Amino acid sequence: MNYRSEIDGLRGIAVLSVVFYHLEILINQSVMLPGGFLGVDIFFVISGYLITSLLHKEYLKNNSISIKNFYLRRSRRILPALIVLIFFIIIFSYFFIFPKGMVDLSRSIISTLLFLSNFYFLFNRNNYFAESSEQIPLLHTWSLSVEEQFYIFFPFILLIVLKHYKKNLSLFLLIGIFLSFTLSVILSKSAKPEIISLNFYLFPTRAWELLLGAFVAINEFQNKYKIKNYINTIIVGSGLILLFFSFFLADEETKLSSYKTIFAVLGALSILFIKKDNFFYKYFLSTRPMVYIGLISYSLYLWHFPVLIFFENYYFTDIIFNNKVTVLLLSFIFAIISFHFIEKPFRNYRFINDKSFVTILLVFIFTLFCISFSVIKYDGFKYRFSSLFKNYPDYIFDTRYHQKKWDQPLRGYYSKEVSNINLKKNKRNIVFIGNSHAVGFFRMFNYNSKEYKNTNFYLMRIDYKNFIKESLKNDIVKNSDILILASRWSKNSFDEIVKFNEYAKKNDKKLLVILNRPEFSQNTHNLTLLDLKILEKIKDNKIINMTDFYKFSKIYFNNMSVDKIVLNNDLKILLDKNGIRYFDPAIYACSFHEKTCDVITVNKEKIYFDYGHYTKEGSEYFGIKILKNNFFINFFEKD
Repeated sequence: MNYRSEIDGLRGIAVLSVVFYHLEILINQSVMLPGGFLGVDIFFVISGYLITSLLHKEYLKNNSISIKNFYLRRSRRILPALIVLIFFIIIFSYFFIFPKGMVDLSRSIISTLLFLSNFYFLFNRNNYFAESSEQIPLLHTWSLSVEEQFYIFFPFILLIVLKHYKKNLSLFLLIGIFLSFTLSVILSKSAKPEIISLNFYLFPTRAWELLLGAFVAINEFQNKYKIKNYINTIIVGSGLILLFFSFFLADEETKLSSYKTIFAVLGALSILFIKKDNFFYKYFLSTRPMVYIGLISYSLYLWHFPVLIFFENYYFTDIIFNNKVTVLLLSFIFAIISFHFIEKPFRNYRFINDKSFVTILLVFIFTLFCISFSVIKYDGFKYRFSSLFKNYPDYIFDTRYHQKKWDQPLRGYYSKEVSNINLKKNKRNIVFIGNSHAVGFFRMFNYNSKEYKNTNFYLMRIDYKNFIKESLKNDIVKNSDILILASRWSKNSFDEIVKFNEYAKKNDKKLLVILNRPEFSQNTHNLTLLDLKILEKIKDNKIINMTDFYKFSKIYFNNMSVDKIVLNNDLKILLDKNGIRYFDPAIYACSFHEKTCDVITVNKEKIYFDYGHYTKEGSEYFGIKILKNNFFINFFEKD
């Protein structure tokens, strides 16, 4: 097909929008391109247009489509640069990623090479936009998998339609577009996060974008109708306005691949639609810088995300690179090298023929599979940190792992523990009400529920602003005996506590307020304060023992948030004044006599996975500690 430089310019816009979105450059405390992720949707449209154009023209010329040659072309285009990137990631990871993260990375490598990474991240990460997703070097390959899954089926379907239903090809495309778009809109309206993630990650709900590109490729409208030059300029200018409008004004719903994505898609389509030269092509999209960025766009897309992840998340404590300009420059350097020395040579049939290409490809893919399976089998090569993991095999740095364990049974507004429960009237029913902090307190008792005879524990995960509103219509709250409010309190929440106390009195229910738990300094590397202290010792090749953990417990005590302590004191005055019972978590979490705070369980597992959220193991540990000291028994037994 004839080369269209403006399409490379459009690619340049798409990749730059994605790169700047991931860099999260702020202007007046707001992200510069909140809709930059839409660059991926633009890539889908371009891909659908270009691939369909090639296949369609091949059929018109030969009355057939070579599926074999199509897949070879796709392999030459996609795999060499991807494989080289993965090798670099593995080498880097060996020195900087901890065992659990190394295992997760290896699994993502396997899924990426099989073009199934969208499924892997769907079931293991769930939410692409979650903060914990910022530690996954290959997360961005989900879009490659979506695209390649589409092309597993599309050439066959296109060939069948061209052979037997050629006159109805446009109709079939429109039906596919309608079904895919409708499915996407329906799923994006779901209240269930797992359904919304299905909509984001899977190709059936993304197919409409590729098919729209295919529809424009099949219907060469400009060959049928003469469009005046000034109208060409208006159409392209309107398309660019739509693109930039989408980049700057996208909202949370747009992230979910809702119907709002269509504005960026239509903007891209308008540019693909106009083939004749015009003002915007000549002075913007077809300029050398934009075209060159478009040419290296695939390599830039591949490299920018791992570079960003490694520089912001995986360096040791004294090697901090938060300079986003440096990340951007390095991304371009790697992309340029990848384009000129990997992409271009492997797409050149003079450089390497198909037979040699396939042989080399299979060898490298097999090698990557062997390395990945070895990493998984040997637990991420724990010997790299033998001084730690030999003595403390259950210690895990990876906050993603702990957060996933913490979050797994709590998807949705209410936790699964609450859903469809019939309260037993012959037992004492206790419900914990509050935000994410209430989860940890609830689990302290629920994990040890066998020790509390004739007692059931329930959880209603909710923000304090909705305590009264939701409680009045919730059967669990209405039929419970004891209400426990647990949240991350602020001054703004004090009035709500008092109002809720009035509700409890009117309904003859016991009320307990759990004060703010101790909070500690947060890091900038997605590692806890404890992780950072351990890493300092590992870096110096020092053996870690229990004396070190005792020292770390003192460091935690000294790093307690003073603001929360002051706030708790103010809250105690308010609660005493209103006759509301309360409990201070610092009693079991810290020793003010020894000036220490517990940081690991008896099995040497982390208690906190961030500034103050308990890990699953941390909740169990504190629950047992509470039992041994009978902290809550007296309250539960009082009339």
